[in-house]
Amino acid sequence: MNEKIRVILKSGNEFVIECEKMTATHSTITGELEKLDCEGCTKNRPLYLDMSQVSAVLHEDLKNG
Repeated sequence: MNEKIRVILKSGNEFVIECEKMTATHSTITGELEKLDCEGCTKNRPLYLDMSQVSAVLHEDLKNG
């Protein structure tokens, strides 16, 4: 089952990435997002993404329990 990840940029633009697995890497010093790794992308895999312009990364369709 594919995950849907919504990426919201500081400009207000947003897009959804669909992939089998998404992994986020954060700086151990500042805690800021450094990298997003997508495996098995089926939709909207970014070729380049400036992490300093990312406002939020949301995982869609999460269900409790």
